[in-house]
Amino acid sequence: MDLETRRVHIAGIVHEAYGAWMAQVARSLTDAVAGFLRDTRYLIHDRDPLFTQEFTEILAAAPICDLEPCRYGASGCRDVLRAPAS
Repeated sequence: MDLETRRVHIAGIVHEAYGAWMAQVARSLTDAVAGFLRDTRYLIHDRDPLFTQEFTEILAAAPICDLEPCRYGASGCRDVLRAPAS
C-alpha cells in the first residue's frame, strides 16, 4: 500500500506460487518505467518462504530495503526503520 495515497497494488495472483514466479514479480515491481516500487525505499512482507534469496537480490538491486515483520513487537520494528543504512 502506498501510504501517501492509500492505494493498494496487487502484484499478481496465481493458483500455486513458486520461487521463479516471485522473482518475476520482483522484476515487474522494480521495473524502471512501470514498476509500482520505483522510487520506493521499503517493501514490508511476511515470512513466507516464497520470498526467496533471488527475490531479495532483485529488490536490493533496485535498491529497495526488503523488510520482514519484526519478531520483537512494534518497538523493535520502529528501531529497524530508524536505523541508519550501513
